Amino acid sequence: MSETGVTTPRGKVITDEQGKPIRLEAGVGIAQASGLGAEKLAPVSGGHRRMENLQAEFKERKDDLYSRYRLAQSPEEKQR
Repeated sequence: MSETGVTTPRGKVITDEQGKPIRLEAGVGIAQASGLGAEKLAPVSGGHRRMENLQAEFKERKDDLYSRYRLAQSPEEKQR
């Protein structure tokens, strides 16, 4: 975490507001590995999680709209 930066469980690098990878100092990385939360990481990971939730919500809405459009059988149904 101190060299490559903090990543999600899937391996995506988490960035700060300026788009730079978040790196933890060695002591903080060791504390994080032992199960203690990092103060610097908590707000960023919370914001990252909210963004992922929003993206998933809008993807679900978009997929639902596409499905309803494909299943519509008349022009009136396609406009709803």
